[in-house]
Amino acid sequence: MIPIKPRQAHPDVHAAIPTGALAALLAAYALIRVYLLRSTPLNTDEPQHLHVVWAWSQGLVPYRDVFDNHAPLFHILFAPILRLLGETPDVVLWMRLAIVPVAVAAIGLTALIARRLWDQRVAMWAVVLTCTYPPYLLVSGQFRTDGLWAAAWIATLAVAVCGPWTMRRAWWLGVLIGTTFAISMKSTLLLAGLVIAWGSVAMALPGPARPSLSTCARSAGAILAGVVVVPALVVGWVALRGGFAAMRYGVIDHNLLPALGRTHGQDWRLLLMLALLVLLAYVVRRSVRSADDAALSARRSVVVASAAAYTLLLFGTWPLLTRQDHLPSIPLLAIGVAAWWQARNRPRLAWLPIVLALAGLVTVLHKRLPWDDRLAPYRAALADVLAATTARDPVMDDKGASIYRMRPFYFALEGITQARMQRGLIVDDIPQRLIATNTHLVWMERLPASDGGFINAHYLPARNGLRVAGHDFGPLAGGAMQTVDILFPGPYVLTGATHADAARIDATPYVAPRWLDAGRHVLTVTSPSRYVLVWQPGATLLAPPVEKH
Repeated sequence: MIPIKPRQAHPDVHAAIPTGALAALLAAYALIRVYLLRSTPLNTDEPQHLHVVWAWSQGLVPYRDVFDNHAPLFHILFAPILRLLGETPDVVLWMRLAIVPVAVAAIGLTALIARRLWDQRVAMWAVVLTCTYPPYLLVSGQFRTDGLWAAAWIATLAVAVCGPWTMRRAWWLGVLIGTTFAISMKSTLLLAGLVIAWGSVAMALPGPARPSLSTCARSAGAILAGVVVVPALVVGWVALRGGFAAMRYGVIDHNLLPALGRTHGQDWRLLLMLALLVLLAYVVRRSVRSADDAALSARRSVVVASAAAYTLLLFGTWPLLTRQDHLPSIPLLAIGVAAWWQARNRPRLAWLPIVLALAGLVTVLHKRLPWDDRLAPYRAALADVLAATTARDPVMDDKGASIYRMRPFYFALEGITQARMQRGLIVDDIPQRLIATNTHLVWMERLPASDGGFINAHYLPARNGLRVAGHDFGPLAGGAMQTVDILFPGPYVLTGATHADAARIDATPYVAPRWLDAGRHVLTVTSPSRYVLVWQPGATLLAPPVEKH
């Protein structure tokens, strides 16, 4: 919507930098991402996303059959890859590897914008600063929606500013905006930031250079026509499979929780945000009005100011702030920093960005050595889950850590769910669901306090944080008699029975394994020992855990 004139780069800019330098930087970044695959600690969001991806790959209906409070496109796109992998404890490693091209694409699109609107030197410094900024480097390679979301939004900005404005470009801009919404509803803030930036720029342009109302109206129509394409396809697909109502709850209603993450007295954040947005509009106005090429300055301002406005909106209004929320804005802000530094033209301090980049890289890499496998504990636990259960066995975990197994409790125990449970908006019926679905294996760290007694009474601690259905009778003397209530029918083994006549269950000599129905059972022992009754497929998990390296 802002006119642009062809611009020739300064003749000495590209001569000072090899043609393949940007490609080399992108290749180096890809290698760094591979370097960090194992040494980046697991985030609990990654298995949560993988569980939903698995549901898509199995033909289930997410939202209806499996809880999810994210938009669906990310999971749809990665479902074929997970289906090809099959059940493997190394699933996080492989799916992180699948994210590497997405992460590189985000950086490549950043370089494209910087090179088109500034020059290759700014593009290179923007890439270097982004790729070596520790918070970005650590988060951008995790398997979560935010990486694809960031890449889609940077592509949106590239379409918006890297070429003459036409109605066709407006339509494609709308398609990409709709794509970001199909990946994450946080795109609302990105779009708001873009609108604020464009409005500030439009008001700053001299009268003759401003787009006419008719052009704005036609452009808005073309953009809106493009926006609906991707969301309509994915929502329609879910609706045809009977998941629309559940999707509306998961993506919208579930996430709208008043005062979530905010404490009393934080209204100052909103006031500060408004003041800084006004300051941002003033800076944009001065930048555009003082530029020799107002149209070019306007497009540059849209890129940087939209990222700045998004960051301010995030700070002032978003209830739960996380590092991954900044993935779409950090590369765009890095362009602004690189352009500002180049404009200062201080040869004596030319080394400063290099030092900052090296410091950021060393800060991350020296603590993330490739042989430091921080996925090992999770991989070991998932391997135990897969070995002890079949696809028919439900596993109770926090957010989908078992990935390939259905959860007996519908809601993932993420932050919003926990807040809703505390307020009584979601019923905590976890014990009832465990019984109804005959769940023999539990893998939880976020266990609600009210459920702790039930879990301790009916599940035995096992290795790698797992719990297996069973009962520890403790040391028993010869002739002792004990009762146990079995809530989860299935095959059980009794450890401590050293010979055929050592124990009887319900007056019948114990033979391993023994099927036990739900109800009360009587154990009678003839030999003194410590007796433990445990669900047979998980019996080996009671062994002491192996050391984690």
